[in-house]
Amino acid sequence: MFGFNLRRSLNEHFAQTSHRIHVEQLRALSVEQALLAEELQSDIREHAIAAYELACTLYDIADYGPHVEETFLYLEASIGIFRRLHTLHMNVPPSFASEIGLLPMADASKKRFELKSDVNDIDFAIDILETMHAATDSVHIIASKDLALCPTSKFQVVPSLGLLDRALEILDSLLELPIDVLDNRDHASVLHIKGFISWYRFLHLQSQGIVEEALLYDTIEYHVQARSLDSLRYDDTYRDELNLSEVLLALFRANIIRGVNYGLKEAAQVTRANVQQLPPDHPHQDVLNLHMGEILQHGDDWKTYENGAIIHDYRGMTQSVSAPIVQPIQASENLCTHALVYGNVDDEDAKQAFQTAIGLLYQQTYIECDPESRHSWLNSIATVFSCDGAAWALRKGDIGQAVEWLEQGRSILWLQLVQFNRPFETIIRDSLPDELRRRAMDIANRMDRSEWGNVIAQVDLAKQWETVIAEIR
Repeated sequence: MFGFNLRRSLNEHFAQTSHRIHVEQLRALSVEQALLAEELQSDIREHAIAAYELACTLYDIADYGPHVEETFLYLEASIGIFRRLHTLHMNVPPSFASEIGLLPMADASKKRFELKSDVNDIDFAIDILETMHAATDSVHIIASKDLALCPTSKFQVVPSLGLLDRALEILDSLLELPIDVLDNRDHASVLHIKGFISWYRFLHLQSQGIVEEALLYDTIEYHVQARSLDSLRYDDTYRDELNLSEVLLALFRANIIRGVNYGLKEAAQVTRANVQQLPPDHPHQDVLNLHMGEILQHGDDWKTYENGAIIHDYRGMTQSVSAPIVQPIQASENLCTHALVYGNVDDEDAKQAFQTAIGLLYQQTYIECDPESRHSWLNSIATVFSCDGAAWALRKGDIGQAVEWLEQGRSILWLQLVQFNRPFETIIRDSLPDELRRRAMDIANRMDRSEWGNVIAQVDLAKQWETVIAEIR
């Protein structure tokens, strides 16, 4: 009566028609539904059902429409009707017909959120789905899966790990359902969503400088388990497949420095399978081609790495006399990292790398012209090389070498601190009256000896120092 059966039939036969014909058929149906809804305005219940079916058709036009302008136009129209129906449902529940479902309302709001990133839309969808999540029938599973996806979508705009925790809580509650309630297809879908959540959490932590490889392994495991339970067509799982190949690449990137190539071959297999399965003009081919390009590049790098060429290049760069000094320092740093963390460098090469790094940094302190950056460089890198070298030497049982490198690092740092005082000492020695010179030296010495815990004394010395500097100027 209200066009539900016709709309469902049109959508089921969508694959047998073109986008243009399908959308035209839906448009024609929406015109008839709009006229019917207008005729039924005197009957609240019947009018609500007709308006609901009209909104669903408008949403389908937005979903299937090939043009962005049409998508926005029909999506806005459908959401306007859905919002009015939701208000009716909240205010007068007895008159709300059972033929009116809440899921399409949530779907429309989610779609507009994906297009406009308006948090109000995703919050509206969450409110609807939270209500449905409390149900105990089959709708509960669908609504719960959608509800778990909503916080992960909102996470892209509001990066709060609490949203991901809420999504995992919902998914774990679904996995506790008996198998006769949660079939393999639904179980696989839940596992795929958990894989996405682990991936989003990894990316969030990575943006803060934290590489949590366990999350990558979790993501892979969830996807692999899901695929073993249910094999879906690519059109249903393209996001999962694209995500899996990207995760495998990320795992390889995180592991390549330690000589672990897990992830590269697997990513290549997933990507090749997807490329072959999709038609050449499919929009996801571009993403897959980017993945494949990176895989091939990493493959060449990995072959070079496995053959020892990278270590050899690092060793050669540390001994270069023509390259800018920064390059040998970086090469030494990489060799030291391989030696200390991954243990894949010969002992003699490792020892030479640490010694070379310390010596090059000593030279670098005289090349850097900015005192502040020079001191920062020494404090954060020179001491690290000395301490790391000492740790490596202690691991090898060479206590004498450990002490020597610690002393070298300490000497370099203290020598540079002395260099900081030389310009000031030269000024006050050559060009100041005796009284002013005496006061300046006295305050400088007291500041060097003062304790940082005595705040009042520090403030007093700072004020005296500013006064002396003002007089010197």
